[in-house]
Amino acid sequence: MTLDNARRLLDEGMPLLEASLEVGMSGPGRLHDLFVTHEAMSPGDYKTRGAGLVIRWGFHLSPFGMALVMVTGRGLAGLSFSDAGGERAAFADMSGRWPNASFVEDMGDKPWFLHLSYVKPHWPYMAPAPYHKMYGAKDCLPLNRDERELVDQHPVLAAYRRNELGAVRDHQGVRSRASVGTE
Repeated sequence: MTLDNARRLLDEGMPLLEASLEVGMSGPGRLHDLFVTHEAMSPGDYKTRGAGLVIRWGFHLSPFGMALVMVTGRGLAGLSFSDAGGERAAFADMSGRWPNASFVEDMGDKPWFLHLSYVKPHWPYMAPAPYHKMYGAKDCLPLNRDERELVDQHPVLAAYRRNELGAVRDHQGVRSRASVGTE
């Protein structure tokens, strides 16, 4: 009941502190805990309808039909069930609750594509912890280089490759070690 009241007050535009006190909490910290526990987002995320929030989603088979699962970095944000063929309506209903969020479909085992550009590398050249240890050279395919890449280069890439740093990184041994943090 408290969460429903807090949602209603925030929907009406009440500031977080006032909404916290109105629903009987000692302050916005308690309201924050309540929202993170039950909504997997902060009250601020809820109030802005997900602005700046990334919600991953996917459909999965369940004993109750197709399950639409929506998660944030804090946990389960939404769960909906639909009959086969009702997936689009289920997603429209759930995503409409956070119209300002970014939605990323969980691809599961489906193939996907990543474009990585080295046109303008910058510090830091290595990902911060814990990401720098998540993948090693054995987890990645070798770089697929082709001499045609050097024909009609973009002016920024050409200037970078003439630069001292670019020339060093263009050496195959350096390039292969820097591309994937080898052990």
